[in-house]
Amino acid sequence: MAALKAWGISLCFVAAACAVVEFLAPKNGTGRLLEMLCGVVLLFCMLSPLVKVDWSEVLSWSPSQLQTEQSERLQEHLQQQLHAPLGEAIAEAGAAALASYGLSAEKIEGVTDIDERVGIYIREIRVYLNPQQAVRRVAVKQILEQRFGVDVTVREV
Repeated sequence: MAALKAWGISLCFVAAACAVVEFLAPKNGTGRLLEMLCGVVLLFCMLSPLVKVDWSEVLSWSPSQLQTEQSERLQEHLQQQLHAPLGEAIAEAGAAALASYGLSAEKIEGVTDIDERVGIYIREIRVYLNPQQAVRRVAVKQILEQRFGVDVTVREV
């Protein structure tokens, strides 16, 4: 903001100086030359902020960079607003399904994805069991596959 203020003040001073020079200049060829010179100086003063711009950054910008940045922000937003709550809901529903059979898991993760045709869907469910629960691996896998209708991966912690 201070740079903009300084630019505006310097522009006003140059314009005032040019007005005084043009007023005092003779009306012949020398006066016309001074008017043109004042116009060029005033034009350069108006364009001076553009000279201070780092053009290497401006010229190196590409639409793909913007798309990548927007895509990363969208992915982050989707993770916060959609995937994390869905993962929590899948974990709760999976724990409830296992509890109805007297089973439990250390951790249940739901991996969700988005497709234009299908919409939001569960891609995979990962279940982590401690070594004592590992003997019930097949039962846990069958119960959760039946409950969610997706591939379930069971791993030991």
